[in-house]
Amino acid sequence: MPANTIIYSEKRLEPMYRPSDAVEIPVKLAQGTYSAGQVLGELSAQPGTYAAYNDAATNGTQTARCILRYACTVDANGLITLGEHLVVQDVPAFFKGIFNCADLVGLDANAVSDLNGRLWWGDTSTGVLDF
Repeated sequence: MPANTIIYSEKRLEPMYRPSDAVEIPVKLAQGTYSAGQVLGELSAQPGTYAAYNDAATNGTQTARCILRYACTVDANGLITLGEHLVVQDVPAFFKGIFNCADLVGLDANAVSDLNGRLWWGDTSTGVLDF
């Protein structure tokens, strides 16, 4: 493995089809613990900072914007820990891609709509999401 390769964590989301077409952008996260495949919404009080999507919220996270690639934890200072030792200030999230819905956390019909996505088949827990 090349010396400049960074391995974030074993718990990561991979696109189901056409991974070269997926779009990843680094994002900042609010304090908390996140799963790989977590659907995220952007906090309206902190533009550019994302937290777990919650359709019933009123803080901006009620609108799904992207899907987190790696499982991680975030401390009160916004530092993101991936795996056991890697600490970073931002982490990749998918803003486009095709994913197995079973790999996604927090996906519902409203999130599919928010992401301008569509289900190829199945539903939000067993289908395939293209957004």
